[in-house]
Parts: sequence; C-alpha cells; structure tokens
Amino acid sequence: MRVPGHPDGFELAVRAVMGQQVTVKGGRTLAERLVHKLGSRLPAPHGTVTHLFPRPEVVADADLSGIGLTTPRIRALRMLSTSVAQGQITLDPGADRMETRRALLAVPGIGPWTADYIAMRAMADPDAIPLTDHGLRRAFLALGGSAEPRGLAAHAEGWRPWRSYGALHLWVHLAEEGQARSLPSFRGRDSVARRSLTRFAWSRGLTSRRCASRSIPSRLPSLRMPDPRLIGRHRMGGNHLANVAPCRVHRSGCGVGG
Repeated sequence: MRVPGHPDGFELAVRAVMGQQVTVKGGRTLAERLVHKLGSRLPAPHGTVTHLFPRPEVVADADLSGIGLTTPRIRALRMLSTSVAQGQITLDPGADRMETRRALLAVPGIGPWTADYIAMRAMADPDAIPLTDHGLRRAFLALGGSAEPRGLAAHAEGWRPWRSYGALHLWVHLAEEGQARSLPSFRGRDSVARRSLTRFAWSRGLTSRRCASRSIPSRLPSLRMPDPRLIGRHRMGGNHLANVAPCRVHRSGCGVGG
C-alpha cells in the first residue's frame, strides 16, 4: 500500500477545500461545476475528460458564485489560489512541508484537516494524518480506540514517521465495512475488521500469518512501525515485511502488539 499522490497539487488543494463538510459525491459535484465554468475545454474529449482544471491565477480572479460554494469557501479558494499563483505556497513533494503547512493554515477557511490532507496527497508527506477526519475517528473507535481526535493522535505517535499509512489502513477498513454501516456493533470478532487489522499488522512486521489468522484482541494494539531500511523489502501483493521480529504472544492467544 502506498499513499496516493496527485499530479496537480493545486487541483488537490482546491478539491480538499470544496470537500469540507460535504459528502464525497457533493465535493465531486462542486469540482465538476468549477471545471466546467473556468477550465479550458480540450480540442477533443479524452475518454470522459473534456476540460483542463483551471490554473491558480484563473481561479483567483474568477467569479465563483453560482457553483454552490458558501461565502467562506469562496474566500478560502480565492486566497489559496492567489497565494499559489504568486509563489507564496508551493504544493509539490519538493516543498518545505512545515513552511507550507503554516502557510496553508494562515488561509482563512483552511484548518488542520485540510492542511494535513493536502500534505498527505499533494506533498507526499508520509507522516501527515488528518486527525479530525470523521472516517478515521469512526474506524479507530470500531477497532477499540477513542472517538476523540486526541485519542487517535496519542496512539498514532507510535506510527511515526509513517502515520499517513496508518490513516490509509483505517480508511480501507471503512471501505471494506461498506461505508461503516456496521461499525457500532463491532466487538473485535468482525471478519472484515479482522482482515483489515491483520493486514496492518503484517505490513508493520508485528505478527506472522499463522499468528494473525487467530482471533485478535478487541482493543486496538500499540502498533510499532518498521525500520525504514526494511521498506524496500515490502511486497505489494501480501503487504508483508520480511525479516522483522515477530509479535509477542499473549496468554489469551496471538496478539498484534509488540
């Protein structure tokens, strides 16, 4: 598993702002309206792609009314676009992560969730995690953690410097749960949750396949992150890191904690 990047950091940032406090489908609809209003039409459609995403200077000077955005969102998009167009904010993997995060947080309407999501996707930051994300909090709660962001934040300290990967595994758990419809009834025995957490344990070198095939504790374990030197041995097919110390076996059976 790898953190998915984006070929255009500005587009990703705009989509993140427009996706605040709306459904995924709602955010996609707003982005489509923006592209059709301000984007450049291609001479010929490329599959379903008919327009190019508008450049920062175009969005900065455009009339953004009629798309369905709130006034605060319009203000945030204008300031973000202006900062990117003027070179005050750089949204690519080569940018200074801390400085860019500070610059993003200085834009009214961009908070920690948006800044961290942009860092994860546009800047390829392997340690960014949007701690207030509703999906992450629900998945963490389902796996025995706290529903409060500070609980996830404290637990994720053990995932550094790879917290983005922990976030991805939690999102994958939600997807496998069918958008979390059955999360309130989770008690540590759900097969989907077990598979998700087991893969997480494999990828972190916390357990063997034999050990992970048995029941897991309902409490989310304290996950250890692998030695960065072992990342090159990662197999995409099995999400397994070779030559990592096995987990400690608990009296109640095989655990995933170290």
